[in-house]
Amino acid sequence: MAELGASWRAQPAHAPGLADLINDACAAWPDFEPMTVAGLEHELHDPAERYEAWGDTRCPLAACFIWDPATPRDALLASVPYLRDPADEQAWTTVLRRSEEVAFERGCALEIGVREQLVDHCRRLEARGYRVVRTVLRMALDVAQTAALAAEWPAGARLIFDPAPERMAEARNRSFADHYGAVAITAESVAHDRNAPTYVRGDHTVVDVDGEVAGYLSVSLHGDDGWIESIGVIPAFRRRGLGRALAIHGTRELARRGARRLLLGVDAENRYGAPELYRRLGFTVTSRALRYRRAPVP
Repeated sequence: MAELGASWRAQPAHAPGLADLINDACAAWPDFEPMTVAGLEHELHDPAERYEAWGDTRCPLAACFIWDPATPRDALLASVPYLRDPADEQAWTTVLRRSEEVAFERGCALEIGVREQLVDHCRRLEARGYRVVRTVLRMALDVAQTAALAAEWPAGARLIFDPAPERMAEARNRSFADHYGAVAITAESVAHDRNAPTYVRGDHTVVDVDGEVAGYLSVSLHGDDGWIESIGVIPAFRRRGLGRALAIHGTRELARRGARRLLLGVDAENRYGAPELYRRLGFTVTSRALRYRRAPVP
């Protein structure tokens, strides 16, 4: 195991301390949304996330990182290291080595997403042999620009709000099975999301066409920001306007709830025209996140 400092030991992951640690570590990040204790308490019970925390008697929670314990693919997804002192380059690299161990012991590569503005993080990853394999665009739209948008649904389309978790998971997994880095979700993880303190009725929507699951939409509201978390259309139902209709429905629903700004993230290399669709709706790119990858060392 990576030597995390002579006095560092694994620490229990508890929400108040982790929220303070992550908020301290990310305070200087552009557009960072502070973690709440309630939100982090919910995430600690998420089957798709595991928090590993480290510290000593002087600083019980000095560092942590987050990883997906059920990654069924050739790369484990993890966060950048979060440190109480983000400028401590040696500690940052040491925690990164620990996350590499978690991945490499499973025979997986390690993939980490980093905003391109965080040049120190990018530099540290590149110094250890990480290379960019994907770029995610963060896009935004002022709600005032959505007033003229109207969803046009194909014949036979029907919206189902808050569908059964199994139906939501099916729609999402079938929609993204042919996308880069697709990781299947479970009905259990959907049900977990429904228990989040920020979840409200209508955040999850499935669209049927003539009785068949055709696609889905997931949205959320955080203060003045409305997030289109995810949109997907099953291959057999693409090129019928469902993606556009779902996107417009999401923007109008979030506007109705009081959002002033709409946000989303999309793979810049999406093969099915998603970035172009969002641009046509008025979204513009505000920042980029780089997906770095490093393979196990033989």
